[in-house]
Amino acid sequence: MNASVLEIGPGQTSDIIIKLAKYDRIRNAFAIDIIDYFGKTFWNDNGVNYINSDLSSIARKSIDFAYCYDVLEHVKNPVYFLKELRNILVTLDATEDIIEEAINKGCNLIVSYHPIIFDGIKKISEQDYVQKAIVKAIENKIAIYAIHTSMDNHPNGISYSLAKIVGLNKTSILIPKGKKVGNLKIGMGTIGFLKSRISEEKFLDLVKKKVKNIL
Repeated sequence: MNASVLEIGPGQTSDIIIKLAKYDRIRNAFAIDIIDYFGKTFWNDNGVNYINSDLSSIARKSIDFAYCYDVLEHVKNPVYFLKELRNILVTLDATEDIIEEAINKGCNLIVSYHPIIFDGIKKISEQDYVQKAIVKAIENKIAIYAIHTSMDNHPNGISYSLAKIVGLNKTSILIPKGKKVGNLKIGMGTIGFLKSRISEEKFLDLVKKKVKNIL
């Protein structure tokens, strides 16, 4: 066997993926998480390719086996779930068409940026696209894992990245959480300062130009 393996969410317990990286039958060992507790040098020294929340990087890799240890604590039977995991589909939104694509590709886990349920639902009757997607996923035993709020609260997440793209300095968290994760402050949103005062119209043009350049 010459396999590639991925650990989703190693957190502060990296022993498993590091042990796997040392096996001669493992071709590549990957780890992905929203917070890097150890740093690039640590991962490189232990033979692990660490990916900081960039799902597009995973989408370009060929992974033979993926597992989760910490992030599945709310799954009723995580061991059974991992044993049954076949293929993973990475997407922006878990729409009905995406569920259909997962079925056609033999995937039983969808990793989505946006959650499919924003507000609570009291019934599932296939009256809208959300309910239709949920029904199709359940009927085909497909799990959906959304990372939206995790990326919003990450100190180097979506808001921070956009702030740096438009050139904000002296950035800080807009709505900080009361606790830290490791030594990192977390919270929603990022605020900062431009180099000089500009009008609202010019700022919107700046955002449009900067964001367009990275797409």
